[in-house]
Amino acid sequence: MSDGGGSWGLATASPLRRIAAAVLTVAAIDPFVPAWLARAERSRYEDDRVFRFEHSDLFATGPVVEYLREHPRGDRPRSVFLGNSVVWGYRLPPEDSVPARFQQLEPSVRVFNFAVNGFGIVSAYLMLNAVIDAVDTVYLHVDGRQVNPGLARLIPVADEDVRRFDLEPPDRFEETLERGVGVWRLYRYSYRLQAAWFGTSTRNYLYAHKSSLLGASSGDTPTNYAANPPNSKGITVFHRVAESEPSPDRRRALPDAEPQLWEYASFIRAHGKQAVFWRIDNGASDTSATWDQLNRVFQGSVAFVTVAAPAEMMVDERHLTSTGSAAVADMLHDVTHAALTPHDAVH
Repeated sequence: MSDGGGSWGLATASPLRRIAAAVLTVAAIDPFVPAWLARAERSRYEDDRVFRFEHSDLFATGPVVEYLREHPRGDRPRSVFLGNSVVWGYRLPPEDSVPARFQQLEPSVRVFNFAVNGFGIVSAYLMLNAVIDAVDTVYLHVDGRQVNPGLARLIPVADEDVRRFDLEPPDRFEETLERGVGVWRLYRYSYRLQAAWFGTSTRNYLYAHKSSLLGASSGDTPTNYAANPPNSKGITVFHRVAESEPSPDRRRALPDAEPQLWEYASFIRAHGKQAVFWRIDNGASDTSATWDQLNRVFQGSVAFVTVAAPAEMMVDERHLTSTGSAAVADMLHDVTHAALTPHDAVH
């Protein structure tokens, strides 16, 4: 009588061989992963392109924070731009965003565009807190106080801040899993490899490039870029420093008047960094007395600037045209050199 198990054994042998081959392949390439990662991250984060989050998504926040924490010094001083879609470059070619325009004015500085659509200054604070020792100058667009509740799952956030800002707690299971399989470098560095190679996740990259990957033309220029009318009148800049130090009572009141900006500026000064905080207020006829006094208190460390932009420099009530971005970048460049003390990040 024939062995009925023989055919079953042959049927199961092939999947087992494939699994074994896959395991051996992963084991063979795993030693090369750190070198691949180092080359890819250096190309992504240290070349002449202004870094920004592809499609304004959050996937690369964790990888770039990890990279900067591991490499606190680069070939050049680093400037980081924080904010929302205004800074990211909504409806603008990447080269016309405010950070990219600033990079053209300061080629000796490495510029990072850390803006994300919908980011408020609390999200920006948490991002900067994670990389403060790896950057030199900060440019913060002040537009809303909201915070992304999932940030603590992406970047290091202190437990106190998780509670204070009501964030989703870190994924402890994922952290335990990463520690448990830490010897498997392809797993440990998978997010960082994707972010370094594609600027986003593999899935998002394939989705965004599906047409070109299938051989279809994706078109040379997106059709939804904002119009950029010529002959704009220019922006108006309000940057005043109070003539005298605030009174003791007023100084005690300032943190209550602008609690988050006070904390942010104090944090930057305590770490020996410099910053320009700027906002767009097209109804402004003058800068507020509070910002005048903040300029006095943080003089040499943080400058507080209000900008009024004409309608022809605005895509809508919030976002800048290419000309508007260039004008704001010029302003930030001028304020950095005129209002802040000499610093390694400014030449």
